[in-house]
Amino acid sequence: EKYWLSGSRFSNVVDVFETVSNPRTDPEAYHRDLMALAVKHNVDVFVPVSAPVSSVYDAKFGEAFAEMRRGRRGDAVTPALCLSEKLCRIFDDKHTFSEFCETNGLPGILKSFCVRSDAEVLALNEKLLSAEKAEGQKYILKNLAYDPIHRLDLFQLPCRDVEKLRAYLGKVTADGNAITAKEPWQVQAFVDVKAMAAQEYSAALLIKNGQLRMMTVCESSASQLNYDHVHVPEVERWVRMFAEKCFSASDSGLICLDFICCTNTESGIREAHPLECNPRVHSQCSVFSSYDMQRKLGMAALFGGKAADDGSAEGVLVPADKQEPLFFFANELLKAVPDAVQFGLGLRYGPKDPKSESFLQILLKQKEADFDTRDPLPFLFRNHFQLPLLLLSTLFSAREWKKCDFCIGKVVEVGGD
Repeated sequence: EKYWLSGSRFSNVVDVFETVSNPRTDPEAYHRDLMALAVKHNVDVFVPVSAPVSSVYDAKFGEAFAEMRRGRRGDAVTPALCLSEKLCRIFDDKHTFSEFCETNGLPGILKSFCVRSDAEVLALNEKLLSAEKAEGQKYILKNLAYDPIHRLDLFQLPCRDVEKLRAYLGKVTADGNAITAKEPWQVQAFVDVKAMAAQEYSAALLIKNGQLRMMTVCESSASQLNYDHVHVPEVERWVRMFAEKCFSASDSGLICLDFICCTNTESGIREAHPLECNPRVHSQCSVFSSYDMQRKLGMAALFGGKAADDGSAEGVLVPADKQEPLFFFANELLKAVPDAVQFGLGLRYGPKDPKSESFLQILLKQKEADFDTRDPLPFLFRNHFQLPLLLLSTLFSAREWKKCDFCIGKVVEVGGD
């Protein structure tokens, strides 16, 4: 019901735009609607651009769609560019993803626990308090499901103030994100960014028929709306091992991984620690911002190794050198609003990093990710039609909201997707 006004529908590369049922409320109708559209429009390839809540539903449909289309175009094109439902479920859960990586012998896996109730959190807290003197390890309590409200809380365990812990558990319950057997949370080892000179990164990759065909790495941030491809050897090594050990020839999909990298105090070597996996396409792929790079990415997604004509090592497509960093205009504009004004209006775009460039410097040195002179309508409608109408809807429904995401055109709401 929210996506009918998507700014993307006005793009000159969109031939048909239709809406389907909401998978959160009626997954069977969602599946039927997608299949009906595939038949109606004689669809050859299914490439889902999933919201977090629909990733597994899209993977399930992808398997059914691939079976329906199998053999229609021979072996040249994979009918569905998404993981199997089984693999998607594993990757979409931070805890099972950690277990999967550890089982497959991947390095740098942070210790993880799964908790299914407030009582389990309190019991684990007592256990961690007992071990704290010997281990000195801190942990982060975080939601296994996508949680736009609490994803940046970074609440630490063990917590000596039990009442403080109980109050936090009460808060997440009141916000509609209670820890239950159906909606468990994760307790994961914490890497202190300041103390260990650590840096967080995000890696977007394309797996095609079990092989790594595209990879881009950028520094991570809270809202992840600024992209600049960087070379990070420890992340790239880990991604290549991940692709080699964890996929079969039948696996294809676009994936995003979050890492924290720090120096091993014993060996002195920089190591990459995977934090989570998002088994869906990521807006980070926008770093392939030139028409030539977009063509190569499209060819890699459709034909895999046949597109390795770009000179990339081992046929893995990476962004071209010296590309301009990407930003989203409205997001940077609101970040430039003084903190006091933001606080008064209830906005959450600050405080601004004193080391970051000014709004004017960004406009002069970087590239707007959404704006294209040959296809300007998505940029205009996303910022001046899609988001204003969503804000009005939120206002009249009295739903609590936190901020606007100007990348995908979304109002981040309490209990939203």
